[in-house]
Amino acid sequence: IEDGALFKGNIFLDKERTKPLMLMGRGMIMGNGPIIHGRQGIPYNSITLNGNGHLVEGITILNSRHFGLNTGDNAHIDNVKMFGYNPNNDGIGAGDNSLIENCFLKVNDDHIKLYHDNTVVRNVNFYAQTNGGIIQFAWNSIDPGDNCLVENCEVLACEFTFCGDPLETSGGLARCFISLREEQADGRKLANNTIRNILIQGQLQRFIGLNGYSSKGIDVDNLVVENIHVVNAPLKPSWVYTKDSTAMDVKFKNVVFENRAINEADIKTTGNVKLSFDGKAMPFTGKMN
Repeated sequence: IEDGALFKGNIFLDKERTKPLMLMGRGMIMGNGPIIHGRQGIPYNSITLNGNGHLVEGITILNSRHFGLNTGDNAHIDNVKMFGYNPNNDGIGAGDNSLIENCFLKVNDDHIKLYHDNTVVRNVNFYAQTNGGIIQFAWNSIDPGDNCLVENCEVLACEFTFCGDPLETSGGLARCFISLREEQADGRKLANNTIRNILIQGQLQRFIGLNGYSSKGIDVDNLVVENIHVVNAPLKPSWVYTKDSTAMDVKFKNVVFENRAINEADIKTTGNVKLSFDGKAMPFTGKMN
């Protein structure tokens, strides 16, 4: 897609395609407005690439009806810019063993969907608007990804004005930096994920929200959150909720709110939750790397 070119509509590959697609260039792909359900077989994501091993590089995606980009396994997504302003304008979802790097996202729902295993996200800049989460691990019956890594990223701005609390039955639960919305299926587990080296500017309502309480429950094993600098302390406490029949284990290492380390008072818990805190507040000298 050449520089200056505008492609309006959807790009769709079905699961039967065996040859990887290279979707490259400096042009733009534009969705067709708010979410609708068209005739069968017509997706409402701007780009849906089923199959294996696709490369998406350099393009700009505007105003998708839903996901800006959704790919199969072993995808490489590099230097993609994405803008969306409606409440359902999600960002990127990628299959197992995919790499997302050097991107800029300003969408108005979840930015990165970690719904598959062994996904790596690095050197990505986020501009959070009023809806969705920035790093989203699960939504309803989604099985969250394991062994994922998010590193060396920056939240440039954050326009969240509200983020609820499931114990108070309030809405907007996903509107935080790290989100696990809720689970409505048995046997779900989130294991061995790391989020590290992040600078967060703007004003978060809540830093993390993991909800395994409102429905069937979910196990979270060895979620490591480390080397995070939140320039402005979140306005409200985070929450990590589960049931006694499931367990959540989250480790915070060198997570700093303004000039102090995160601690137990910053996170509300219920159920079988284990939180550990390691590190002291250190002066922040520049962008994480």
